[in-house]
Amino acid sequence: MSELTAKQNIKAIVTAIKAEEQSLRAHYPILNQQNAIAMVILLVSLFSLIGVATLYYLAVIPSWLCIILAAFITSISHELEHDLIHKQYFSNRPFIHNFMMLTVWLMRPNTVNPWYRRKIHLHHHKVSGTSQDLEERLVGNGIKSPFLRALVITDGLLGLLVNSKRFSKEISGFKFLRVFNAGFPIATAYFAILYGVIAYYAVQFVEPFTLPDWGAELLAMADFLMVVLIVPNIIRSCSLNLVTSSMHYYGGVNNLLEQTHVITSRWFLPFQLFCFDFGRTHTIHHFVPNQPFYIRQLISKKIRPIMAQHGVRFNDLQSLKHANHYPVKSSHLNKEFNMKVTGRCHCGEVTYYAEVDENKVINCHCTDCQIISGAPFRTVVVSVPDGVTFTGAEPKEYIKIAESGNQRAQGFCGNCGTALYATSVGAQVSVFMAYVLAP
Repeated sequence: MSELTAKQNIKAIVTAIKAEEQSLRAHYPILNQQNAIAMVILLVSLFSLIGVATLYYLAVIPSWLCIILAAFITSISHELEHDLIHKQYFSNRPFIHNFMMLTVWLMRPNTVNPWYRRKIHLHHHKVSGTSQDLEERLVGNGIKSPFLRALVITDGLLGLLVNSKRFSKEISGFKFLRVFNAGFPIATAYFAILYGVIAYYAVQFVEPFTLPDWGAELLAMADFLMVVLIVPNIIRSCSLNLVTSSMHYYGGVNNLLEQTHVITSRWFLPFQLFCFDFGRTHTIHHFVPNQPFYIRQLISKKIRPIMAQHGVRFNDLQSLKHANHYPVKSSHLNKEFNMKVTGRCHCGEVTYYAEVDENKVINCHCTDCQIISGAPFRTVVVSVPDGVTFTGAEPKEYIKIAESGNQRAQGFCGNCGTALYATSVGAQVSVFMAYVLAP
C-alpha cells in the first residue's frame, strides 16, 4: 500500500477545500457578493452590540445576560478582522476597508491595532510552529507552565510584560515598545479602565472612601463599559487565546500538516461559543488563507474528515503537557506497517479516521461481542496507540466489566446506537478495538 508524501497530502486537502468552496458558491450565487456580505455582518454585529448595551442601560436585561451576548457578538468581529487582514473585503476601496478595520478594533479593544496585527499574522503563516511566531506566543503558545500560560491567556498586557525579556532573546526583531504602542490609543484606554476599576474596588475593600460627584460619574461610566465591552472581551479573548494556543503546535513542525490540530473535543465547547467555533474551523485557514470565515464555517463538516484522512491530527490535547510540541513519531507509528482506514456509524453522525495494525484483525467470540453483534463472533481490528480520530459527532461511552474482569469503555453512537469501539478505562494511551472500520 503506497503512502502519500506530505506535499501530496497538503495538495489533496487544498484541492478539497477549494472544490467545496466552488461548489458552495455555484449553488448559492449570493456568496459571490463578498463585500456586501461582510459589510452586512459588520453592521449587524455593531448595531447588535449597541442594542444590547442600550437594553442594559435601560435595565431591560441584567448585566450577566448583557456580558454573554456581547461576548458572542464581539467574537464575530474577530473573524471579520481576520479576513480583513487578508484583504478579503473592499481591498480596492481603502477608505471602506480601513473603516471596517477601525470598527472591529473598537468592538474588540483589548488587542493591538489590526494594521500591526496584519504584519505579525502574515508572518505567523510563514513561521507557524517555530519560536519566531510572535502572534501565537503572545497568547500563550509554547508555554509549559500552566500558571504562566493561564496568566498570558487571561491578560495579554501582563503576559507581554512577563515574557518581554524572553521574547527579546528568542524572537528576531522583537521590540517591547513596538508591540505595546500598537495598542495605542484604544487598547491603552481599555486596560487603563480595567486596571483602574480593579484598583478602585480593591482599595474600597481595604479602606472605604467616598468619591466626589465627578468621580462617581466617571465610575458609573467605567462600570457601564465594564459590562457592555470590557468583561465581554475578557471572555472572548480568553476563549480565543485558550483555543488558538492549544491547537497550534510549537516545535517539531516540518510542514503545513503539522502546524495545527483540529479541536472538536466537548470540553472546549463553552470556549468555542465565544470564539466562533475557531477550534473546528481554523485549520482550514492554514491550508487556504484567502477565504471568508463564513465559507470555512459552511464547509467545515465536510472538510474535517478529509483533513483527518490526510494526516491532520485531531484533539491532540496531550501536546499541552509538552508545551505544544508536535508529537515525536515513534516506532509504533511507522507508516510502513500501519493501514489508514475510515468509518462511521449507521446514521452517519459519528465519523472517524484511524491508523490500525492490519496484522491484528480478530474474530472475538466473547459474550459481549456475541450479544452486541447478534452473531457467534464479531470481527475487530486493533488501532495503534492514539490512532483513532473522531471527525463528526463525539461518541458516547458506557463502562462494562468484561469476562476478564477488566473495565472496558464501550463506545457507541448516541443517535443510532451503533457499537463503534472498545478500549481500556483510564488508559493514558488509547488502543481501540474498532468494529465498523472500512478501508
